[in-house]
Amino acid sequence: MKIIGLIGVISIGVFLMYSQFYSARAYAQPAQIDPSLRALLPEEREITDKTMRLFSQNLMLVTMGHERGEELFRLFVDHHIPLVIEQLGNGRTVTRVERSTNSTQFSFFAEPWDEEETFASYLPQHRELRIGTKLMSNCFFGFIAAHEMVHVDDFVSGRESPAPSGSDEFVAGEIRAHELEFELIERWTRGRFWTTIGRVERRLAKVGRATPFTEDMREVDALFPPSESDIERRMRNGIYVLAISFSRIERFGLPDAYHQKIRAYRETISAH
Repeated sequence: MKIIGLIGVISIGVFLMYSQFYSARAYAQPAQIDPSLRALLPEEREITDKTMRLFSQNLMLVTMGHERGEELFRLFVDHHIPLVIEQLGNGRTVTRVERSTNSTQFSFFAEPWDEEETFASYLPQHRELRIGTKLMSNCFFGFIAAHEMVHVDDFVSGRESPAPSGSDEFVAGEIRAHELEFELIERWTRGRFWTTIGRVERRLAKVGRATPFTEDMREVDALFPPSESDIERRMRNGIYVLAISFSRIERFGLPDAYHQKIRAYRETISAH
């Protein structure tokens, strides 16, 4: 127990030092939150603080030592601000984004309600990062956090403009985010992810099947800790299926691989 406790103290210490180090290398100083907006209620603050802490810790967990990943972690640490929440009489919530003079600042909002269909999303028109409060294993929380931070960086940097959902431009942004996510997963599994995905893909090709069997999904899933919730299990399955599709596209080396990936993404989303 003493050893476990010591490891926990060391981990927290490393996290704080890492956060402070990158905070000193900020892109720019964050703007102050508009004082005319009300403060978060205690219960809102507790949910938001916990979710932001998990987001930051798990993002750091999977990006430390990865150049692009560390840039995204630095962007989050230096430029996120809690989103003000206004309660309505029916118990639901609406949001408004704080006024900001910093072009790289974005809002962070923890979604506590039970009927959430997705764990994370970035709304570029509001510069708003929404993260669900469902349970999620640390590593997959980190992978998904990195995925969403690709979207944040694309939009706040001006590399991408808001596009209709499902358009080629929109899907291209999703593919960029997934490819970074796959890089981090490959590092996390120490090179075993793509080896396993490739083995499953070739096995499916031999029987003329595109959709993986349950045992195929379990083989990939065995590389990671158990899922913590149904939403995590569904998200994992979608990631595995997309990776299998990308592996098939890369193996054939088709000249239109980019458009093949766009089609594979759309097919995966429609099935999951």
